[in-house]
Amino acid sequence: MLSAGALLVADPIDAKRAPRTPVDAQFSAPFAAAVALVHGAAGPLQYTQSVVDDPVVRALMAVTDCYRSPDLDAGYPGRWPAAVEIELTDGRSYKSHVEYALGEPENPLSGNAQRLRFHELVGDRLLPSRAARLEAQVMGLGQAASVRPIGDALRVARTA
Repeated sequence: MLSAGALLVADPIDAKRAPRTPVDAQFSAPFAAAVALVHGAAGPLQYTQSVVDDPVVRALMAVTDCYRSPDLDAGYPGRWPAAVEIELTDGRSYKSHVEYALGEPENPLSGNAQRLRFHELVGDRLLPSRAARLEAQVMGLGQAASVRPIGDALRVARTA
């Protein structure tokens, strides 16, 4: 049975618990879990060297385990479900399971979440008027007859 998720983000566990760079962190389930607990999110703004080096994040990664599950692997490669269980020092535990990651067609981001992600990624790299033009093009992509306007907006933005 194939198990791509574990190979990407959990193996070898010692290396995944100790990413050295933001790119290493992008392929670390322990980092994603720890940073989500510490920062309340695991998005583009959290994948920085300072967060990778954060001692609180690193301490949580050190106690994070990953496991393979035939139930999770059964649908691969058509779907990539995930499960998490958090055990607290007082004995309480919390579990969650998702069939489709947020952002997959089966579990799309809301319009507001898409806008927030756009601004996280664009930041202050563009003049506000250029960012607004590109945002309008990206947000309208689902109804667009062509991606050409996005290319045009990016081309203008790149030369600005």
